[in-house]
Amino acid sequence: MKRAVTKQIQLGLAFFVLLSCTHATPDWLANGTHAYLDKRAFYGVGTLSGIKVKNKVLADMTAESLAKGEVTRLFEAYSLALWQDYTASLTDDERAQVSEEDEMKRAFLTHVSMALFETVLKERWTDPAKMAHHALAVIKLKHLLRQVASAEDLSPDFRQFVKRNANDTFDRFKGLNEANAHAPEKSEGSAP
Repeated sequence: MKRAVTKQIQLGLAFFVLLSCTHATPDWLANGTHAYLDKRAFYGVGTLSGIKVKNKVLADMTAESLAKGEVTRLFEAYSLALWQDYTASLTDDERAQVSEEDEMKRAFLTHVSMALFETVLKERWTDPAKMAHHALAVIKLKHLLRQVASAEDLSPDFRQFVKRNANDTFDRFKGLNEANAHAPEKSEGSAP
């Protein structure tokens, strides 16, 4: 009887080892914690690692919060780039007519924050060998476009600008983001 139980435990352990070896790391984890853009969406990867966690749910929630933080950072930077494109497109006369520009910018950033509520968890992955919990969060560009389109506190000209230019700004921003991600880091003592 004791031998049968021992044999079952050994088979169970062997199965667990085999299963863990065949479970490959997801592609989205290739670069660790980061944010990236793809398919008109903003993605963020969050990782909690290096500490022994007794509460898996809490560890997963922390990784998810980190992933959403990466999405927020990228989404807000994109939104500011879109705002800069808008202000750069105005003539001096139009700029003078937009006396409430700062107020409209605050309203736009409020709508950006509201759109961020649409950020969702796409996937989780746990690596027990490294004691690491990973999460992938995403928000689609269409959520910002829908939020801006329905924003009555934004000028019709600005809403139309966003509708016409959001995809071009996304493509340009994606290119800049990818270039920065692949640029070698400079040490503090190195020349520019």
